[in-house]
Amino acid sequence: MKFSLITVLIAALTVGIGGFVWSAHLAPLEHSTDQKAVEPELRWLRQEYGLSESTMERIAAKHRPYTAHCARIASALNESDAEMRRLVMGQTDITPELRKAMAQSVRINEKCKQEMLEYLFSVAKEMPPDRAQRYLNRMAPLALRAGERLQ
Repeated sequence: MKFSLITVLIAALTVGIGGFVWSAHLAPLEHSTDQKAVEPELRWLRQEYGLSESTMERIAAKHRPYTAHCARIASALNESDAEMRRLVMGQTDITPELRKAMAQSVRINEKCKQEMLEYLFSVAKEMPPDRAQRYLNRMAPLALRAGERLQ
């Protein structure tokens, strides 16, 4: 079964923008006493980019509403994909309904890319410029690939 890359990306952002670095960067932080109530999925940012507690609190304040928004977009993408699969079954041509569903999927994907980039830029604005650029260099390509299919 094929899944939207954007669905995978949204899930990754929701449970941790950098979940892939969890084992390398979060384990030492779990024993740290200076950590406050920053979402666990954001702790890697602090470790990777050497961010202060106040910076992390500002980022967490942006992250909370974004994760809820991501869940809604992921749901819309899944519904759109399911509708396209339903409309393709048993067809030998592209129907007007399928064209409409495909256009809707493109709109959702583009909106997701834009909103993901806006979120990443807003997070980067909370960082010192050199670290912000490193963060964007790492994360923006994920947002730009949103909507690609995984095989």
